[in-house]
Amino acid sequence: MKISDGHCRAQLRDITEINSLAVREYVPQVYGGHVTLFWASQDLRSSNDLVEGWRALACGGIEVHEIPGVIWTSLKILMSRRWRES
Repeated sequence: MKISDGHCRAQLRDITEINSLAVREYVPQVYGGHVTLFWASQDLRSSNDLVEGWRALACGGIEVHEIPGVIWTSLKILMSRRWRES
C-alpha cells in the first residue's frame, strides 16, 4: 500500500496538535526519587533554568551529566555506546 505525501502531512499535523495539547495541559509534579539528567549543553532550547526546574521537582536530588552538542547528537552518542556495550 502506497501512502501519499498528503496523508503523511495530515498525520504529522495531527501528531503536532496532540503534542501541543499535551504540553498545554501537563502540570509537573514533585518526584520523590533521584533524577539523572543528560543535558545537551549546546541545544538552544536548554539552559541552566531547565536544570534548576528539574532540581526543584526532584526531592531525591539531581545528577547532571553535561554532554556537548545538541540533543540529537547526544542521543546518537548514547545509543551507539549502549549498542557497543550489548
